Amino acid sequence: MLADCMVSNLLYNAIRYTPEKGKIRVETGVNFFKIMNDGEEFRSSGEELFIRFYKENSDSSSLGLGLAIVKQIAQSNRNHINYKFENKYHIFEYLF
Repeated sequence: MLADCMVSNLLYNAIRYTPEKGKIRVETGVNFFKIMNDGEEFRSSGEELFIRFYKENSDSSSLGLGLAIVKQIAQSNRNHINYKFENKYHIFEYLF
């Protein structure tokens, strides 16, 4: 159930924040999966994205909880979630 919540949050964010006609990619491996979407670079450093109630923009429909939940799930399972922006792609990599 937690894995479903985590993947759902990451996919929801990718779908929500990918520009029209943008691309979303998913990669999996033995000990990781990545969800990548194109878009504009964030103002934050990346770690801020995982803080509860942090919002990158003033979109009132977002509570700012999704990525904090993902981070908590990763930590409770001794896994890691990383974010980086590279080649105009937002990359969320979950390592287990």
